[in-house]
Order: sequence, then structure tokens, then C-alpha cells
Amino acid sequence: MSARSIAELVSTTTGPDLPLPGEPRRATQDAVFAVRQAVAGALGEATFLVDCVRAELRRVEAADPTAGLAPFATSDDGRLQLAFGYWAPRSGTGPHEHIDWTVTAVVHNQLDVTTYHYRALAEEGRLVPKNHFSAQRGKAGQIHEPCIHAPENPTGAWSLTLHVLGPNEDGTLGQRRPDLTRFDTPAPAATEGERRWHRARAQDEQQAVLVEALAAFGGEAATQTLEELASGASHPTRYAARRALVAHEGAIPSAPSVELDTVLVERLPVPLRVHEVGTRAVLRLGDAEDALVLMRTPRKAAAALQFVSESRTLRARDLPGPLSDADRLALGRALYSIGLYHPEAP
Repeated sequence: MSARSIAELVSTTTGPDLPLPGEPRRATQDAVFAVRQAVAGALGEATFLVDCVRAELRRVEAADPTAGLAPFATSDDGRLQLAFGYWAPRSGTGPHEHIDWTVTAVVHNQLDVTTYHYRALAEEGRLVPKNHFSAQRGKAGQIHEPCIHAPENPTGAWSLTLHVLGPNEDGTLGQRRPDLTRFDTPAPAATEGERRWHRARAQDEQQAVLVEALAAFGGEAATQTLEELASGASHPTRYAARRALVAHEGAIPSAPSVELDTVLVERLPVPLRVHEVGTRAVLRLGDAEDALVLMRTPRKAAAALQFVSESRTLRARDLPGPLSDADRLALGRALYSIGLYHPEAP
């Protein structure tokens, strides 16, 4: 019987065949294969996916985004961790090394993986492709010995993966090669305002991918959870759930969209400044000369951008300046698409 919750998956997979944190031994191939089979089975259960998504939403809303994988659940004995991986359209990590065991399964959309000959890098100093395969939703793979691979999302939509991780990527089993980073770490944002901005954007993207995965899975449990999120979650999650329900012909046909009279609510308080440069108006995050540019518009929209910088809520119809209704609507939709504002949700 497949696991129907995080607790059931953990209770049926953790045990002495998997090493403890800091224990200098490897998991056996059979033990990792058993985890892989359990994960593949669990992903066919809507209640398991719902449990994972709810746990991840709590993590996303409570923590800053991190490079790599951030666990949303860990077994009591620390032998395994569960984390989601988010893959933007046509993106990947590049080749990187794992020295501990891991199981990866596709929850939503697709992931392609290229593996490399491990000895070739050690002995010849070059990456030699070994295998390439494409995994669709529900497919799971495993690593039980040191491995170099390069996952990527080749599609034009977001992908979501579930990772069950061993505890000893920290050097207990040896050091990763210094010329291969596990994940690229983005440069830190320059100011507190930019850090808050990037955190909000990452949260929005992750929440949208999670609810899309639920909607695509379908079924009573997933749809019921989306309806609950659409009415009772935090604002970004609530709106993402409503959009997902509509996109998949769910039970809420009147989810908000950005029109001229849609009330738009500020996503988070950030210092916005407007500068006019030549024929353009520029909306920046703060006063510094190198502050993050959020939007560039024709100069005739400068008054509208100034209005935006001073408003917690607004309607596109109310944007001032020599703009047509089509201009105002385009600007209102752009404010939503870059994450500055969300349509007000009841």
C-alpha cells in the first residue's frame, strides 16, 4: 500500500539500512531502491501530495528563499529529508556532484537529466557524458554512490520535483570536487529592500508552482485543498490557487483578473522611486543610482508611476497622466506580472 502522508512515507522508509547523520558509511543500493519505490508509489496518492504541498507552503511563507534544496520535512532520526526542487522554464543547475544517496521524482511537468562518467573527471579532468534521459510526472530515479549529473527543465513551463535526501552531503563521506559546485548561489541582493523584493518574488513563484501541481494532479483531495487555499491561505497563495482552479475548470469561476476596475493591493511595502531619463520613465527600488530597475515606460507614464510609488491600493483606471485606457490596463497588468501588486481577493 502506498504512503498517503509524509509520516507514512518516513515510517516505511527510514531505518538502520540508511546511515545516520555523521555516520561514515553509505546506504546500500537496495535500501535506496526501496525509498525510490515508496516515493513513486506515494506520488500516485493525492493525500500525500497535499501533505507535502501544505508543509512546503508553511516553509516558503516562514523562511527566506535559499539556493539549492530546503527541506520541508526531516525524519526524527535525521536519516532522510524531503525537499521540493523548482525548475524555471528552460533552466538547469549545470553539472554538479552528489556524494550521498538521494531519490528524485518528478511531481509536475518534466525533468531531463544528463549523467557523466565519474572516473573520467577524476582521471582525465573532463566531463564525459554517460547517459541522458527524460522523466515525466511520477517517474523517480536514485543515486546511491558518488555521481555527477546535470538536471534541466527543457520545457516552457515550470517543473516541480520531490527529493528525498541522505544526511551526509556535508563531507562525512568525503569532499566534493572543488571544481564542481553543487548549485550556483545567486549574488546577495545589495539592499534590504532588494532582499525583500527577491524574497517576495521567489515566494510568489514557488507558491504558484505548488498550486499548479495540485491542480494538474486533480481529484477530489487536490481540488478540495485548492478551494481551501483559495479562501483561507495568505494572499499570494490564495490568488494563485484561484487562478489554478479557473485554469483547470475548477469550482471557482469568478477568480479575479486584472481589468481597469480591479483593485490592486501592494504585495509588500518597498521604497519606490521614479526617475525621468530622456524619453523614458523609470521605476526603481530605492534611491541609489544602481538600485534595481523594476519597470521602464514611455515618459508620458511618469505621473502614473509616481502615483504607484505612493499607493498601497489602486485601480488601473485611476492611474493619472495622458494615458489611454489601454495604456492604463497594460500598466496595471504589468504591476501584477512583476509582483508589485496582486488583485484583491475576497
